[in-house]
Amino acid sequence: MPGASSSTCPGRAAATDATPRATTLVTSVDELATAVAAALPGQVLELAPGTYALSQTLTTGHAGLAAQPIVLRAAKPGSVEIVVTALQAVVVNQPYWVFENLNWRGACLQHDDCEHAFHIVARARGTVILNNRISDFNAHLKINGQDGAWPDDGLLQFSTLTNSAPRRTASPVSLVDLVGASGWQVADNHVERTAKEGGNRISYGVCVKGAGQQVRVERNLVVCTPERVSQPGLRVGISLGCGATGKEFCRDGRCDVEQSNSVVANNVVAHCNDFGIDLHRARNALVAHNTLVNTAGIDARQPTTHAVAVGNLLEGRLRARDGARLDARDNAVASQLATLMTAPNALDLHWVEPSDQSRSTPETDRDFCGQRRPPVSPPGATVQPACDVGR
Repeated sequence: MPGASSSTCPGRAAATDATPRATTLVTSVDELATAVAAALPGQVLELAPGTYALSQTLTTGHAGLAAQPIVLRAAKPGSVEIVVTALQAVVVNQPYWVFENLNWRGACLQHDDCEHAFHIVARARGTVILNNRISDFNAHLKINGQDGAWPDDGLLQFSTLTNSAPRRTASPVSLVDLVGASGWQVADNHVERTAKEGGNRISYGVCVKGAGQQVRVERNLVVCTPERVSQPGLRVGISLGCGATGKEFCRDGRCDVEQSNSVVANNVVAHCNDFGIDLHRARNALVAHNTLVNTAGIDARQPTTHAVAVGNLLEGRLRARDGARLDARDNAVASQLATLMTAPNALDLHWVEPSDQSRSTPETDRDFCGQRRPPVSPPGATVQPACDVGR
């Protein structure tokens, strides 16, 4: 999947169009801290190629504007690495910031000391994380409200989130941990190596909870464990609701519903030893045209969950329990996808024979590769495996 050093499917375009007012070249970590604190709307902070050792948290100082965001970037993907030994690399608490083409690597000796690459809080509406590579944190992106303000309408796109080893921590391990914010898009990313060795040993690739709404999780490749699939712990791919959120952290102060009116579509989720897609107190959720390889399937739980699952291709099962309602139609469930596809465990999703057809939904008009989905198409994330799913 796309990342700081990966190619993207043809036809995809970034979802931001910054109109810079001025460019500031940054050549040292001291200049970086000063520039992030002082940047004004329309300004571009461009890091010179090299490695930056970041031992103290960067904090945004001023707000951008919707038409003139503040941009922190590398001119060329992969040319800048920021090596982090702070608890958090960046706290984004101002609206309309864009972070583009950067590599962020946690380098803490104790995993508890590298919590987040990005902590997006309070008034940080419209934050964009575009084409970054982020590795070795507990929750690479932590997104949550503060003092009654919520960082809505953000975008994480074309980025790679990964860890080099299981996280030895009792802290939550969710590579995307979104609590209470609404209107986010998590699209076209590669999320992998989510294992957690400490605490309850439960981890998530993408976790969305906290009584927000209208979040879209689309066209991502989530591989919980590319190797050592049987290692200890429970690993969930994508969850609307995750575990229960403390009421004090919920947008509505209750969290009877953890997530409303959200979409999980056209994702490929693989090698998660728990459910590939989990719905917990998820109201009016649409789960459409996902391909789940070597997971337990799709799970809906608790009475406030009401979801539609349509056009998914999966190993495992579709399960509704504890009073949840799951309207399932046109899904293809197999005990082993290897009977249907060339080599699904290796993410080769070519059909052995022509597949059964299912109707697409108007809310999910493009497949995993960004191709327009016809009115009737095969179940699963890809109309045809025309892009390199395992990239």
